[in-house]
Amino acid sequence: MNDLATDYPHLSKAPIVEAVIDFRVKLPSDFKLDAFQSVRSKLAKDYPGFEEQQIVQQMLKQEPASAAEVSTRFSGVHGYRLLSSDGKNVVQLRGRIHL
Repeated sequence: MNDLATDYPHLSKAPIVEAVIDFRVKLPSDFKLDAFQSVRSKLAKDYPGFEEQQIVQQMLKQEPASAAEVSTRFSGVHGYRLLSSDGKNVVQLRGRIHL
C-alpha cells in the first residue's frame, strides 16, 4: 500500500477541507462485521487508529404535571472507523444499520 503523503501532497491553503468518497454495496443478509478485520489488517499501516461506531438512541418523554421519562437503547456496534495517524484521513466500514 502506498503512503498517501507521498502520492498527494498536503496543501496548506486548499479550497476543499473535506471530501467524501462513498462506496455502497449490497451486503449478504448474513453479513458479520468480523469480515472487515481483513480490510483493517491490510490498511493498518496507513490507518493505525481504530474506533467502533455504535448506535445509541435516547428518548425523553415529558407529560404535563409529571416527571420526565428517559429511556436509552443501545443497538450495538454497526461499523468501524480507521484513522490515519494525523487524523486527516478516515475510512468507514459499516454493516447494515437496524434501529
